[in-house]
Amino acid sequence: MTVPPNNLPFLFAAFAVVWAVFFIYAAYMSWRRQSVQRDLQELQQTMESSSESDTDDEERAGSV
Repeated sequence: MTVPPNNLPFLFAAFAVVWAVFFIYAAYMSWRRQSVQRDLQELQQTMESSSESDTDDEERAGSV
């Protein structure tokens, strides 16, 4: 009877690499989501301040 080769260290290494890649990808996606969310908030604030200044301009033009 022959003994099967001991590939357990290679299996563990592959398993560890796959999980490491997964966690790095998950962290990167979380960072990107936060970045996009910040950009959207800045855009929303810019649009709100722009619409407020447009309303102020219309009120000034109407009172003249």
